[in-house]
Amino acid sequence: MNRKFNSCLFISLLSVIVIISTISIEVLSNRHQTSMIQAKQQKANERLSSFRYKLEARILSDIYVAKTLATLTTVNTSPIEKNWDSVARDIMSQSRDIRSLALAPNDIIQYVYPYEPNKKVIGVNFRQIPEQWITVKKARDIKKVYLAGPVDLIQGGVGLVARYPVFLDPPDNQFYWGVISAVLDIQKLFRETGLERLKKEYDVSIRGKNSKGAAGDVFVGEVSTFSTPLAQESVYFPYGSWVVALSAKPEELGFSNWIKANSVRLVGYPILLILMLVITVMYYLYQMARRASLYDELTQLPNRRYFMQTLDRIFTKNQLKDRRKTFFALINVDLNNFKQINDQYGHHAGDSVLQQTAKHIVHSVKPDDFVARIGGDEFLIIVLNVHSEAEVRQKIETVRNHLCGETLIVDNSQLNVSASIGFSLYSSEFTDYEDMILQADARMYSEKKQRD
Repeated sequence: MNRKFNSCLFISLLSVIVIISTISIEVLSNRHQTSMIQAKQQKANERLSSFRYKLEARILSDIYVAKTLATLTTVNTSPIEKNWDSVARDIMSQSRDIRSLALAPNDIIQYVYPYEPNKKVIGVNFRQIPEQWITVKKARDIKKVYLAGPVDLIQGGVGLVARYPVFLDPPDNQFYWGVISAVLDIQKLFRETGLERLKKEYDVSIRGKNSKGAAGDVFVGEVSTFSTPLAQESVYFPYGSWVVALSAKPEELGFSNWIKANSVRLVGYPILLILMLVITVMYYLYQMARRASLYDELTQLPNRRYFMQTLDRIFTKNQLKDRRKTFFALINVDLNNFKQINDQYGHHAGDSVLQQTAKHIVHSVKPDDFVARIGGDEFLIIVLNVHSEAEVRQKIETVRNHLCGETLIVDNSQLNVSASIGFSLYSSEFTDYEDMILQADARMYSEKKQRD
């Protein structure tokens, strides 16, 4: 009775220590993880803020440079048309990203600079191109510069297009003359404002095509970035905006990051485990006993119980993965005429044959394949990462060559063994792993009958 009381008291005290220690470790770990998340968010906000500032300033600079042309055209269109090349050249020399300028009286392009790479657009009527006309009409309706795109350009490539509506009666803006379009080199813009450098650290996405902000389409990165962003900011234009979001890269969520996030646990729980030394020893002894129950004593291969557990786990895992399965196959190896060996040479010789057979099978498969002896002279193999029957048959031939190509030495006698082999390849048509075993058995017995 006293021993029972002491045992209960010890377990109770140990339980209290474990509970208090666990709560303390978890509280400290949560604080540590919160601190890590805040630090990541702060860093991401700083990096994004810098990028957003550079991008916004660069685009606004290009927009206001080209606005000079719109202003000059409003004052007097004739000099602009007569001196188009020199005026356009001067405007472009003041911008880092404008790759072409186009003048479209009555929304029909009549002048473009530089001419040669963009001559395809001469004569283009925006009203006849729905995608382009929407942005031109938008600029006319809001009566201010409108940043469209990214759009596929008629002359080739992709770019941003700043649309400047020209009215001949400012500030009333009732007499619409046409539109000026400034095409910005979006690749150069993103490259020189640091987008590529930012992508090396984070998953970056930008949405707001045609300056529609959060309601616009995503044109850089993936829409999923906006689901759980580390940081998010808007890039504002004279009309409309973009939204830029950063999220952690998948590798940042991997094992090394897990180690950092759980460092408190990784230090705390080992200390707790030291306090639980008695239980650890008991658990170790239990595990040793359990291991003895999972392996075949003769061959030291996994036994039937261990094999069935493993097969069930792999089969269930493939079912849950749906289309992203890692296919596997089951191979059944059954020695031929094993009873005759026992009868002629004795059970000691039979045991030696089983041991040597186990070694040959193990050497014939890959390290991550699973070999087990499930009883008598029958061995089962789980072969991973195979996708066709041809691959399985090739593996079977490898196993057969290892078994049949080697002469076994038993008590100074030379024995040649052969085996009947069946297989089944995983398919979603199987309802459970037992169907695979049945199919492999059926094929093995079919081969054995053919030999007989």
